Amino acid sequence: MSIRGIELISFRNHNNRTVEFSPGLNVIWGENGSGKTSILEAIYSLSIGRSFRTSDRKQMIQKEKDYFRIVGKFESQGSKSNVAMSQLKDGRRKITFNDEAVKGFRNFVGRNPVVLLSPEEQGITKGVPAERRMFFDKLFSIASHDYFEALTEFNRVLKQRNSALSAVKEGHQSPTSIHPWNEPLAECAQRIWGMRENLWEKYSNHLKGVVQKLNDNSVDLEGLYSSKALASKEDFLITLEKNERRDIALQRTMSGPQKDDYSFLFNNEDIRQFGSQGEHKLALILIKLAEFKFIQELNDTTPIILLDDVLAKLDFHRSEVVMALLEKNVQTIITTTNLVNVESHGIDVKNTNNMSLYLERPCSN
Repeated sequence: MSIRGIELISFRNHNNRTVEFSPGLNVIWGENGSGKTSILEAIYSLSIGRSFRTSDRKQMIQKEKDYFRIVGKFESQGSKSNVAMSQLKDGRRKITFNDEAVKGFRNFVGRNPVVLLSPEEQGITKGVPAERRMFFDKLFSIASHDYFEALTEFNRVLKQRNSALSAVKEGHQSPTSIHPWNEPLAECAQRIWGMRENLWEKYSNHLKGVVQKLNDNSVDLEGLYSSKALASKEDFLITLEKNERRDIALQRTMSGPQKDDYSFLFNNEDIRQFGSQGEHKLALILIKLAEFKFIQELNDTTPIILLDDVLAKLDFHRSEVVMALLEKNVQTIITTTNLVNVESHGIDVKNTNNMSLYLERPCSN
């Protein structure tokens, strides 16, 4: 998988820019504020359907403009495709794949996979359980359309049940209005738990492989999946019935896959509680490299690697680790403020298989 080029119109601080990429290593460099990360954000948005920097897509529209448009040209195993995304200030959005409108993300997510390594994703090791669930839900959805569909249906039913709980709490409905949602919620929950167990096992094996490849006896990183799974649909229904009063009081369902958690042990200690800054950075690198291997196996395609100013955030030794672990013959796009920092790791940006692009910071009016 590779991206051959991207066009950005009124996107962040790019008024009208076209960037062509090489199939190897691409270095985008320049001072902060020059729009380096925005190019990665555009590529990521065309792959995942959303930004990794904001949940409000309208924030990506250039000031004093009414819309943005980004177009990416992708290639995979000789097959070429164009993906375009437009966002208007009034909230309307349109995504097209080869000029045909995409209806629903299930026909979009996973087509052109990317793996992003960015300080923006440090919540995976430092953040609350919801951030880790979001990461793995996204990853498992990329790898499995069945998982994506089951998760979408579960979230729909959960939202309906929570609305019924609120209506009962506020005195607008009787408790019987909750009951029709229990069985479909239980069915969806059992499907998700089953798939999560299977997908987590595959991911965990790749994480172990990446840690072994690091070949550093002072580093051990282990992932743990804490499931709230119940033995059967019937057990889940009994639990929902037993906890109905509590759920009504809280106005939300307190049992189900939405309460699962993932954690990481760095040298046998919970990294979220005890990890140093350097350990968090290294752990995130290993987690993302395992993500790369996981997608490569299940999607039978090689994701594009996006590295957002990663080398500047690491000491030289850790930077060497990142570069050494990167797969050969994989398209990689790196942003940095200092080209010398990349070249010092033995990367020849003048190689015909590589490319460098310097961005100037726009002049403020």
